[in-house]
Amino acid sequence: MQNLDPLLLSLLLLLIGLLAVLSSVLSNKLSERHASSNTVYLIFILAVLCAALLTFAGWLVSSPSANKALYYWVLGIGFAFSLLTVIVLLRILPKSTSSTTSTTETSFNQQNVQNRYKLLEDVMREVEGRLESSLHDAVLINLLKEKKNELVECKWAVEVKIGNQLTTQMAPKTKIIEVFDQKVVAGKLLILGAPGAGKTTTLLEITKDLCDRAFNDHNQPIPVLFNLSAWKDDKQAISDWLVAELKDKRGVRSDIGRHWLENRQILPLLDGLDELELTRQERCVQAINQFLEQAAYCPKHLVVCSRRDEYELCNTQLQLNGAVCLQPLTYAQIYDYLVDVGRPELWQSIKNDPEQLRLVKTPLLLSIMTLAYEEISIEQWQKRHSPEARRRYLFDAFIERMLKREITQRWYAKGKEPSPEKTKHWLAWLSLRLKDESRDEFLIEKMQPTWLPTRAQKQIYHVGIGIIGGLIVGIIGGVCIELTSNDHRNGLILGLIIGPMSGLILGFRQTIKPIETVRWSGIKVGRAMGFGAIIGVVYGLISWPTFTLVLSSNIKLSEVLFQSLIAAPFFGLFGGSIGALIGGFTGPDIEKRTVPNQGIWQSAVNTGIFALVGWLMFGLIFVLIQWIIARVNINAYTLISSGLLGVLIGGIVPGTACIQHLILRLILWHKGYIPWNYARFLNYATERIFLQRVGGRYRFIHDLLRSHFTQMAITSHKRQ
Repeated sequence: MQNLDPLLLSLLLLLIGLLAVLSSVLSNKLSERHASSNTVYLIFILAVLCAALLTFAGWLVSSPSANKALYYWVLGIGFAFSLLTVIVLLRILPKSTSSTTSTTETSFNQQNVQNRYKLLEDVMREVEGRLESSLHDAVLINLLKEKKNELVECKWAVEVKIGNQLTTQMAPKTKIIEVFDQKVVAGKLLILGAPGAGKTTTLLEITKDLCDRAFNDHNQPIPVLFNLSAWKDDKQAISDWLVAELKDKRGVRSDIGRHWLENRQILPLLDGLDELELTRQERCVQAINQFLEQAAYCPKHLVVCSRRDEYELCNTQLQLNGAVCLQPLTYAQIYDYLVDVGRPELWQSIKNDPEQLRLVKTPLLLSIMTLAYEEISIEQWQKRHSPEARRRYLFDAFIERMLKREITQRWYAKGKEPSPEKTKHWLAWLSLRLKDESRDEFLIEKMQPTWLPTRAQKQIYHVGIGIIGGLIVGIIGGVCIELTSNDHRNGLILGLIIGPMSGLILGFRQTIKPIETVRWSGIKVGRAMGFGAIIGVVYGLISWPTFTLVLSSNIKLSEVLFQSLIAAPFFGLFGGSIGALIGGFTGPDIEKRTVPNQGIWQSAVNTGIFALVGWLMFGLIFVLIQWIIARVNINAYTLISSGLLGVLIGGIVPGTACIQHLILRLILWHKGYIPWNYARFLNYATERIFLQRVGGRYRFIHDLLRSHFTQMAITSHKRQ
């Protein structure tokens, strides 16, 4: 290899660079949705051939024993293939600017339609899942062993107020969507009621009707549920918050979410206004009114849901056109319901107690009382004099009954399920974390170090990540240097230098950010590659002389500086490649979460993918740096060390999130805050009707039950 003609070597390196560029262009072309199937097949074949030639050319650079004639064959075939590929790419490009514009618009419209249906399906899946797992349905399934919604109804009276008109009673059998559609209301509606009166159920029903319309008519906006408890920054505009929530909860890319909002393609349905503190409710109402007045984002329709008492305390009123108020159940409705579900004896027990009757005038507490009947001691219940104490007793009885009832368990073998005490403790702790984060939904992959309640636990977490990350980087880096230089001292020194440095950097990462997707976007590559190249050059100019002087005592400073100038462009190529790898990957337009902890599992898979790409991409670059600049003879050890470094660099980005999540889970499990298999427990809690699950998201079956578990956690903490 030392006797190879420099011109021949230069041509080979030029071919490698040309093939690398063509590989990226072909990869980008494969992602274009408007290409025909024949074009896709042709591009795929060219990409495979390009990768094969690139690999073979890279092997020739590092091969000291290759026949010289082989170089000429590879150069001839390589440049001929490159010319053919360029011609093919030019032929499949659109013929004119108008053709390009038309194709781009068609592609965008097709993608927009696909994204629209993805979001609609996600919303409909949530709505149907929550309605089917409601407490009312639980009563029908557990007591009647089947659903008979048409026979058993728990319907409340509804008052309607439109504009300045007098309040009227909504006619029986009238649906809320009919009020929403009234010309005077124009789709801007407020839903009010007492806690547990059925506000959220009403909101879900109207969302379902709106989803049906949007499925049948693409001109209708997409109804999306939002919970205002997640609005944490009083200075954040509602429009910006909606875009952020679409991304965080629905997986919609920010640019797409903003485009939809600007074009009135989103119909926001806002729940949980009352879950904010009273002073913040006032500011939130003002922010919603400002949103309604924004020329750029003013929605065609808007629905807001709140408790009546809390809303009436606000000095500012929402600028909506109509309101419906859900009324308490009448005694006759309570009696009819209990008879229909086969609990007439329960009516006999409470009919003479006005306080108990007043308590169950909301559908939620009536359903809970019906389900918990076997655990209720009427005598003990009547000893509680305040409504709050009686409600706590009712929730405690409900929890005990749900834990004792016989069910067909899917997640634990009989006798292996968590004890009632552990179940209540884990649910109470989860409810407290959701309250602290102002969240109504929980995803396992969204757990963060902020879940650790003490400073000592957070320090253990950061130290643990630093130790594990430092060991991985230090050991792989040290082994690579040892394999290359055959000097144990060099490998040890480098490992001791980069291990602690890497561990320190990784240990101070404050948030866990899973890398869930590996879709490569050519549009984002340019900027990321340029930034990475600059960082690479700077790093090369600093690190090369530093490590050379540390590892070699018999080298002149002038030679070190000369090598650094030669090495800098290669480090720039290296940094640009990292920028293209990391910055070029982008998420899907809309990301579905269908299984628990999907983000972390996908990050684990992507760790392997990134490691493989790093091995192929960076391994070749390291070989070139070592052979051309460091003048290291290329052998099997050199190839292995270069590949290991490539694996480390490619896998460390998504792998760090997996390490962070694992250490966080270990600490929480060790301290007794969560079970080891969290997904299995959450599914078990769903079977016990404490939680609802939609895809990979979990939520308590009602906010009042979540609040009860939160109070249990606070009371337990005070006792300790």
